[in-house]
Amino acid sequence: MKVKVTSKGQVTIPKEIRDKLGIRPGEGLAFEEKMAYSILKIFEKISFR
Repeated sequence: MKVKVTSKGQVTIPKEIRDKLGIRPGEGLAFEEKMAYSILKIFEKISFR
């Protein structure tokens, strides 16, 4: 699946992927670069309340 980066450096994770990975609003995500690939990791839940 491909997405575009906005001028602010933001991307929207498609709903299908968010649902499959259980990504919810407020969760922290980390990107890790490995050779020619980037890996997305869910690392913690962050509360914004």
